[in-house]
Amino acid sequence: MTTYTWFNVVIAAAFLPASFYIVPASHRRAGARLAIRSATLMTLTAYPWDYFGIQQGAWRYPLTPGFTIYGVPLNDLALIWVGTCFSSNIFYAVMRRQNGSQ
Repeated sequence: MTTYTWFNVVIAAAFLPASFYIVPASHRRAGARLAIRSATLMTLTAYPWDYFGIQQGAWRYPLTPGFTIYGVPLNDLALIWVGTCFSSNIFYAVMRRQNGSQ
């Protein structure tokens, strides 16, 4: 496993459980579904960005990035997915608290 893969594993192990508990217990299932859909959509949207950036030479990887899909490292896609899932849960929790206080 590459260092970048370990980084993604540590980030996922810390952020995914934390993002699950940020959402109130009564809305966890809905929040989790929303976060997973948002993260998947964002990852599918960001894939072409990474693909064309790598193909055009906008950025490159000095070492072997691990497994790739048409030149895009799976580590990048995993980091995008975890970050979006965490962010979506935070936004969902904040919106639920704001709507509940009104």
